[in-house]
Amino acid sequence: MNILKLSKFFLRLPRILILFLFFAYSFIPQLSYSQIILSEIMFDPIGNENYDEFIEIYNLSSTDSIDLAGWQIGDGSGIDNIICHEKGTKLAPQQFGLILDSGYFENSNQYQGLIPDKVLILTIDNKTFGSSGLSNSKAENIFIFSSIGDTVANYIYSINNEPGYSDEKIDLSSGDGEGNWSNSKILNGTPGATNSVSPLEYDLSLTNINYTPQNPIPEDEVTLIVKVENIGRFNVNGFQLTSYLDLNYDGIYQNNEQIGDVFLTEQLLISGETFEAEIHFFVSLSGKFNLFLKLDSSEDINVLNDSLTAVFSAGFPARTLIVNEIMYSPKTSKAEWIEIFNRSNNEVNIQNWEFSDSDSIKNNQITDTYLLIPPQSFFILSKDSTILEQFNLINCHFITYPSWQSLNNENDNIFLFDQNKNIIDEVSYYDFWGGDQGISLERINPNLASNDSSNWNSSVNFYGGTPGEQNSIFVDVLPSDAELSISPNPFSPDGDGRDDITIISYELPFNLSQVHIKIYDIRGRLVKTLINNQPSGMSRSTIWDGKDKNGNICRMGIYIVYLEAIHYQRGVVKSLKKSVVLAKNL
Repeated sequence: MNILKLSKFFLRLPRILILFLFFAYSFIPQLSYSQIILSEIMFDPIGNENYDEFIEIYNLSSTDSIDLAGWQIGDGSGIDNIICHEKGTKLAPQQFGLILDSGYFENSNQYQGLIPDKVLILTIDNKTFGSSGLSNSKAENIFIFSSIGDTVANYIYSINNEPGYSDEKIDLSSGDGEGNWSNSKILNGTPGATNSVSPLEYDLSLTNINYTPQNPIPEDEVTLIVKVENIGRFNVNGFQLTSYLDLNYDGIYQNNEQIGDVFLTEQLLISGETFEAEIHFFVSLSGKFNLFLKLDSSEDINVLNDSLTAVFSAGFPARTLIVNEIMYSPKTSKAEWIEIFNRSNNEVNIQNWEFSDSDSIKNNQITDTYLLIPPQSFFILSKDSTILEQFNLINCHFITYPSWQSLNNENDNIFLFDQNKNIIDEVSYYDFWGGDQGISLERINPNLASNDSSNWNSSVNFYGGTPGEQNSIFVDVLPSDAELSISPNPFSPDGDGRDDITIISYELPFNLSQVHIKIYDIRGRLVKTLINNQPSGMSRSTIWDGKDKNGNICRMGIYIVYLEAIHYQRGVVKSLKKSVVLAKNL
């Protein structure tokens, strides 16, 4: 049939049939072309910029192969022809096509082992995509053109990716809107494979952990609120949740660290729905711990989002740690300091604890790192390290704080806060409580009230304080009466290295006093003064080497040790006498 006869044939057909045939002919290739989509763009590879960029496409059709011969790809600055690499240009139904730089095959192996065998590998008739490769600093519009010049797909990629992380399409069957694309979750992307951001068939995800009350303390009941989302394409029949607290800070979640019961539900979780689970438990310890939730489901095929960690912070009971000693008026050129005592029987992590005084604009963080204070032990806070020139702090933690807010000498308030900003101890001291230049203010007993003036007084230590040690005026239980002991008795100060001195020890029924200890001979004559009107705590020891006030060894015989203690407030006097025998070898 020649052209003339064909024309006459069409003229005899009804006009409506001619229009139908025309539109049908035009529509069929458009249906095929629309099945080719952009699915991934690697514009900023971690490898070589000239060889390791790639663009991934996909054939959505479940029945039709599409020949990409004559197709083109562009980035707005240039257009390249898509050409075959080894296996032609025909993209099978529901097959990925991976368009690589032409120089990749000889110069790079960046994606070796990542590209599945079933992928159609393609390349371009140019050295780079567009005029000079895909831009890392400017978002570019990627186009795909069919062999007849139609724009089949276009997408403006984002530039907020870290190097080596591609832009991936989330739902391949949806359009190229910004909301349907996301940064790859996997370094080097997913060339030729299912996108890391695409929903799987069965996929439950732990999305959030919260708890109430927000500031629990030991023995409080806490409710964990856990959100589980079905981000897969299909419904899931139930799951279980197990929760742990890393109580020993070793990063391993063991059976003895499980909290609450295992949460189990057989409820159908519809695709796209979020389920809110509640787990109840009682707080056993104070501190800041890692909370770990683990989800289990027989249908879930993605374990990467089946666990979640959060920080669980349980506050401390009041006076777990206390302010135990204060150097508010140090010697010239020396720093102020505060001694904190852990009076509990447990280790205390002071990470994110704070302190302040009444003049502080904001609280001062003690440390932002994990730091355990052992039970019944001390740590020191100071502006600088000059305290080390006066005291030995080898057995306790010492923390300097350069932005130290100076303490007031007349009166001040010192606050100690735990990591939840609970006030754990507060001391409102006054200068008449005790302390002086170079002499600290000491607490008498850590178990008595912090703001009772009778529980504080000046240190009686020779060096002016006892940082890192038991306070010099510490009193646990006062004896009912004064006691004086001497040992050895008799003693023989003859220089033979045996019993050359005697130790004189005493205990008093008051916590602070002025003490005198003198030695008299049997006739009542003063031989030597060992302690003369010195401040003293409840107990103390001193020695006598058998010498008189002139430094001469006393004669053999019986001597009297006389102790007199005067209470610092009430003026009560306690006096004791005890004999000691000075002997010599015959």
